[in-house]
Amino acid sequence: MAREQLIESLRRECGEKIMTLHEDVRLKVESIGREKQSRVESLREEHGRKKELVTREQKERIMTGLSVKERRLVMLPAENVLGERLYALAGAMLSRLRYPESYPLVFKALAAELPETPWAKVTVNPEDEMLAAECFPQSSILTSMSISGGMLVQSEDGAVEVDNTFEKRLQRSWTQLLPSLMNEIRGRLPDGGGNRDR
Repeated sequence: MAREQLIESLRRECGEKIMTLHEDVRLKVESIGREKQSRVESLREEHGRKKELVTREQKERIMTGLSVKERRLVMLPAENVLGERLYALAGAMLSRLRYPESYPLVFKALAAELPETPWAKVTVNPEDEMLAAECFPQSSILTSMSISGGMLVQSEDGAVEVDNTFEKRLQRSWTQLLPSLMNEIRGRLPDGGGNRDR
């Protein structure tokens, strides 16, 4: 009887030790897995930083090795794309010029710039319908969401049309605005936009 109890006691003890061993192994495997994942992520981050640094250094070496003319040829397409984006951004921001306290005066000033002609049609932003009716009492007032501010006027036969909208004014002045914007952007680049002479 004592022998059977001893055997049973040894079995229980072995079973508990095996379970403890299994649990230790499982915890170690999980710990190794976490460490491995952490190392992999750390290596990825380090690789990303090195890759970015190498790419930046390569670009700098390429740009430094180019003549002024070659640099301009590289920069020109990028500047054209940037110019188009800036124009689109400026167009999207025109509605911000409609300051509630001063916009009615701006609208009347734009209307006063027009030739003194009996305009048959006046197209304005929907919010400017009352202002247009006040400035052009004999005209047919049309509205268009494509106009941020100002007005587009037409004669009775449509032969004469004057576009004095914010959009047209931006378009007309863009050739003067863009060079100064690009110079300001180039001035903020580390090497002045890659325009140093060799």
